[in-house]
Amino acid sequence: MTKKEAKRLVKTRAASKYRGSALTLLQHMVDASFRAGDGPEDARHTVSVRASTLMRWINVKEAQLHSIMKTFRDDGIGAFTRVDGMVTFHLNLDPLNKFREYDPTAEREARLADRATKARAARAATRNAVKDMLFTSILANASANQQRLDAAL
Repeated sequence: MTKKEAKRLVKTRAASKYRGSALTLLQHMVDASFRAGDGPEDARHTVSVRASTLMRWINVKEAQLHSIMKTFRDDGIGAFTRVDGMVTFHLNLDPLNKFREYDPTAEREARLADRATKARAARAATRNAVKDMLFTSILANASANQQRLDAAL
């Protein structure tokens, strides 16, 4: 897999599952897995980076970095070992093919459509409540007027 293919896979597939810091960390790890001296299709099998560097890449603390790496390990995206402040990892991007393709425009439109549907339902409920109030008020006034007319006769 070339670096370009790996980056495209992360951008289109991983973005459907990971957000924010996790996605940014995965992008940085893909970048670190390819060296300029290697050929375009050669990825390093293992990469060693200081944990502080990983945390600085995504501006997180130790606990959140551990949580993100645990998520990656559970999803089968990478194998991580940590020894004396050095994190050694090997990425396996094949599980990303199982994720659905991320289309930010379609997801945004779906969120907005859902929001619009809820707003229409809320407005309809309010409108129906006002109509019911007006109807009962009109009935009450009509009943009171009828009683006054009957009393006047």
